[in-house]
Amino acid sequence: MNKIELSHRQLESFQQKCMSTFRKRENCLISSPSSTGKTFLVKEYIKQYISENYSTILQSPKKLKIVLLFPYKAIAIQEFNSLADFTEKKMIKIFLAVGGVKLNKETVMEANIIVGTFEKFYFILNLFPEIKKNIKVLVIDEFHFLGYNRGKIIESILLKIKKNKKTQIILLSSSIGNPEEIANWLDFKLLQFDKRLVPLELKIEKIKKSLIEEIFSQSKSNLPVIIFQSSRSKVENLAVELAKRRKDVILKKNLEDLFIDSNSLNSIMENVYFPDKLKKAISKRVAYHHAGLSDIVRVFIEQLFLSGEIDYLISTSTLSAGINLPAKMSILVIERKQIEVDNNLIFQILGRAGRFEFQKKGIGLLLIRPAYLKEYKNKLFDQNGKPTYSCLKSQFFDYDFLIKYFLIEIAFSKEPVSIIIDDLLNKIENSLWFYSNKEAFLIFNSKDVHYALFSQAYSGLDYEEVVSYYEKLDEAFGIKPSNLKLLSKQEKGIGNFSFIILENEKKFKVNMSLEKRQCSCQSQYSNYLCRHQRFLIKMFPFMKEFWLNKYGIIDWLIDNGFLVRSKGMKVNPTTIGRLSAKFFIHPYSFLYFLHLFSTNPNINFRYFFTKVVLFDKQIKRDIKANELTNVQALQIFQQLETQDPLTICSKYNISDSLLENWSEIYDKYSSLFLELKKLFGKNISKKNFADTSVKTSEIEENL
Repeated sequence: MNKIELSHRQLESFQQKCMSTFRKRENCLISSPSSTGKTFLVKEYIKQYISENYSTILQSPKKLKIVLLFPYKAIAIQEFNSLADFTEKKMIKIFLAVGGVKLNKETVMEANIIVGTFEKFYFILNLFPEIKKNIKVLVIDEFHFLGYNRGKIIESILLKIKKNKKTQIILLSSSIGNPEEIANWLDFKLLQFDKRLVPLELKIEKIKKSLIEEIFSQSKSNLPVIIFQSSRSKVENLAVELAKRRKDVILKKNLEDLFIDSNSLNSIMENVYFPDKLKKAISKRVAYHHAGLSDIVRVFIEQLFLSGEIDYLISTSTLSAGINLPAKMSILVIERKQIEVDNNLIFQILGRAGRFEFQKKGIGLLLIRPAYLKEYKNKLFDQNGKPTYSCLKSQFFDYDFLIKYFLIEIAFSKEPVSIIIDDLLNKIENSLWFYSNKEAFLIFNSKDVHYALFSQAYSGLDYEEVVSYYEKLDEAFGIKPSNLKLLSKQEKGIGNFSFIILENEKKFKVNMSLEKRQCSCQSQYSNYLCRHQRFLIKMFPFMKEFWLNKYGIIDWLIDNGFLVRSKGMKVNPTTIGRLSAKFFIHPYSFLYFLHLFSTNPNINFRYFFTKVVLFDKQIKRDIKANELTNVQALQIFQQLETQDPLTICSKYNISDSLLENWSEIYDKYSSLFLELKKLFGKNISKKNFADTSVKTSEIEENL
C-alpha cells in the first residue's frame, strides 16, 4: 500500500488501515487508546469525501448528508468550529445540533454536515424521518458511552440508521473490554490498536499532604496539567486556591491582549457571562472549565490552554472526552468512594495527557485518599499491572425506556403498527441487549412467550409461565435471586392488598390490585413484573386472576390511553400518545401532567410550570450540576422573559448557555400547556409565567 499523507503528515500504519477502510465505504468499529488520532482521521476522510462528491452536492444539496455525533455539547461545538473554515470555502451548509439550538426543518434538511450530540440527533431522526435516506456517513465518537445510561439513545440511533444499507457507519472508541463482541453484533469490521502513539505513564498516588500541596509536588515539572474534579464547586474552589498560592506568577500577556486581538471576539465576550473569579485565576495562569460556563468562555479557555498561557486547568467531565488539549499531565482526584466511576471513564480521563500532535509522552495520575488506594489499584489493574477495561453492556432493555421507545416508534409511523410478535420483536431484536442475551431467549421454545413482554391480550401463557419468563429476564439483566421475606399484609378490598417485603435489610412497599400493580423498587406507573411482585404471586397463587389480568408494554400504553387498537393486530397513537411523542415526554410524566389538569380545573401556567421544574429529569440534572436550589431554578425561569441574561448569570453564577437550554425547555412546556388546555376544553389564553411575580413562600408551598 502506498503511504498516505494528510495535511502534510504521514500516517502511522494503524491510521493507514483506518483510512483505507473508510475509503472502501466499510462499516467499522475503531477501538484504540486515546491520542491515536481517530477523530482527526475521520475529519480528513469527510473532507475528502465531500470534495470527491462535490458535484452531487451542487446539483442536489439535500441528498448528501454527513453526521458526526459526540457525547458532550462542548466537543460538538469544538468540532463544528474546526470544520467551519472548510465548509465556508466549499460553500456548503453545516448545522450544529446541540441543546439550545432550535430545530428548523428546512435548515436541517439543507445541511450537508450535521455535528451534534446523541440526544439532539435522535430528536431529528424522529421529527424528520425522511432525513435517514440521505445520510451517507454517520460517525459516532466516544462510542463507549454505549455502556452508560445514554447508550440507550445510541442503540436507538443505530437501529434506525443501520437499516439504510447506503449509510456508512464509523464508530470510534477508546479501548473497551469486548470489542470483538460489539463488532460481531453489528457485523462491522473491527480495527483494534492497543498501543498509544504517544506513550502514557499511569500512576496512582495517595494524597499524603493537603490536596493543593500534592498537586504542586506532582506537577511542578509536568506543566501544563488538567485536573479533574467531581463537581462545579470543587472545580472553582480548587482553581481559586491554586491561583492564590501562585503569588509570583503572571501572564505573558495582558488579559485584554489574549482575545486574539480581535475586536469582534472582544465584542462577543462582552455579551456573555465571564465570572470575575475566573478572570482573576487566569491572571495567575490558572483556569477552570465546566458546563456552567458560557460556550464562548469555554472555547476561550481552551484557546488559552492551547496557546500555552494556562498552567493549571481544572475541569469537570466536560473535558474528559474528545477535546484535544496539550496537557503533559492529567490528574483525577478521588477524595471519596465513587462506586459508579467506570474503569473506561477513569482511563479516558487519565488519557487526556500526552496528546497526539502535541507531546511525545504523557502522565496520567490518580490522586486518591489512602483509604481507597488498594481498592482502586485492584479495580484498575490486573496482576501484571496492565489496565483492566470494562466490557460494554447494553442499557437498551430498560422496561421504562422501552415504553417510551415503542410509543415514539408507533406515534411517528405513517401507518398503523402491527403488534404481531415478529413485528414487535423486529424493532428491538437488532439491539446489543438482544444479541448479548440470545442464549437466554433460546430457553423459550416459541416466540409466543415474548408476549409476556408486550401484551397479555394475545398470549395463552399461564401465570407460572409468565413468572418464569420474567425470572429469565432478571437472569439476563444479571439480577441475582434474593432472599425475600413478607413483613406485613393489609387488605384494602377484593383483590386489593398492600404488602411490605424485606430484602437484604431493605423494605419495599408493593400494592397489588385488579387495576394496577406498583412496587417501590420501580417507577410509579411501571407494568414490569418485578421480583417482589413475582414473590407475592407465588405465595398467593389463588390471586393470579386478579393480579395477572394484564401485563406488557403495549397493554400498558393501551390501558393508559396512549394507543388504541385498530383493525386486525394493529395499533394507532391516540391524541395524548401523539402529544407525548411530539414533545418527547415519557408517558409516565405525561400521565402526571394530565392528572394536574384533571384535578385543577383552573390551572394556570405558573402553577403548572412549578410542578414541571420539580418533575422534569433534565431540569433536575441541570439544577444539581449547577448547584442550584429548586427555588432558585423557579426564579430563573420566571426571569427569562423579563431580565437581561447577563444579570441572571451573574446573580446565580450560571452560564448563558444554560439559559439558552432552559429557554428551549420553557418554550416546550409553554406549547404543551396550550395543547393540554385545548385537550381539556379550557380557556386557552396562556397566562405568561413572567406576568406575575412568584413569591418564595408560594414556591416553597408547591415544593
